[in-house]
Amino acid sequence: MFELCDLVDMYSGGTPSRSNATLWGGMIPWVSGKDMKSFRLSGSIERITELAVNSGSRCVGSGSILILVRGMALFKGVPIGILTCKASFNQDVKALVPHAGIDPTFLGYAIAARENFLQSFVTSAGHGTGRLITEALQTLPIWVPLIPEQQRIASVLDEWDDAISGCEKLIVALERRLEWMRSNVLGGMTRLSGYSAPWKTIAIAEILTEHGDSSTGKEEVYSVSVHLGLVNQIKHLGRSFAAASTKHYNRVRPGDIVYTKSPTGEFPLGIIKQSKVDDAVIVSPLYGVFKPASRAMGTILDELMASPSAAKRLLAPVVQKGAKNTIAVTNRDFLQAKLFLPTDEKEIEALCDLVEAAQTELKVHRDELNLLRREKRGLMQKLLTGDWRVPEGVDHLMPNSEVTKKFAKEALA
Repeated sequence: MFELCDLVDMYSGGTPSRSNATLWGGMIPWVSGKDMKSFRLSGSIERITELAVNSGSRCVGSGSILILVRGMALFKGVPIGILTCKASFNQDVKALVPHAGIDPTFLGYAIAARENFLQSFVTSAGHGTGRLITEALQTLPIWVPLIPEQQRIASVLDEWDDAISGCEKLIVALERRLEWMRSNVLGGMTRLSGYSAPWKTIAIAEILTEHGDSSTGKEEVYSVSVHLGLVNQIKHLGRSFAAASTKHYNRVRPGDIVYTKSPTGEFPLGIIKQSKVDDAVIVSPLYGVFKPASRAMGTILDELMASPSAAKRLLAPVVQKGAKNTIAVTNRDFLQAKLFLPTDEKEIEALCDLVEAAQTELKVHRDELNLLRREKRGLMQKLLTGDWRVPEGVDHLMPNSEVTKKFAKEALA
């Protein structure tokens, strides 16, 4: 076991004078925190000249490790990257230049795996954080095998990163497809083959009914999340924000539509979600709770209202905005909001099937991504501490191998 200061030379960066045009617009990439978005750093948008480097900025070569140590309160989640080119960097970044016999990629992963150790050193925010992290980096304990094994470990973890990146890109593509479906297919602009019945603009009251059910005293208290829908308050938020008595809370049955009457991020007029919880739950009496005309119609409305622009178009005509960003709308007002919808029940069912298939595919790959990330963390815990040694054959440690799945899960247990 070595301390990091025994394995690298550490350098601080700087920012050339913005008022001196001769220092900018050269050929040398100048990296700041905003450029550190991946583990492999290929440079930056801004460039400086050789004169800037000679005037006090610093330049390091390919294979150097950059760590963002300032501008963020805690180390957790701070970018760390391996340069794939010669580059300079600003004062928010530390550059680590590995000594001979140290593989940069291995060392980058080894540092990233010790986040908890570094986190324990950080007790303040702002620029003081940079000093504390720098001090912690100096004494960071690193297990270092011979360089052939370092390179094998690095190649294994690179494969995992490639698998994670591929899964992330697929999820982005599926999310974009679902966004297109909301705007075009659920918006009536692109029709499903075989359906020609006209769509019409109707009041929400024609597809939703306020049933008025109240708590029976047996239901769990839920909140509504933009990304997760209805969620258990304690499990999601760590505590309950419910009143001492919940007798007056609204009861939400599976499939019901819930309208939250409060501004939330991209949804300044409130959010609309369908309950996908298997059991009845209760929500704040400030929320509106409605039964859809059919499960399929509820699913279509839920997906449509996942679009901030669609939710705003629906709600703007019936919601009054207050001076302090508050909103005023009754359940009766909400039911008068109008939406362009299909009239053919078979088309409604077909649209519902299409939405659910797209949602299911997206969930499968999101679950796969979460599993890959968990398994990689477990693998790093073993490979970067010497608990598991890496022989020349590394196929059994690659993503989706049965051995890796088994042992990575055990490492996280």
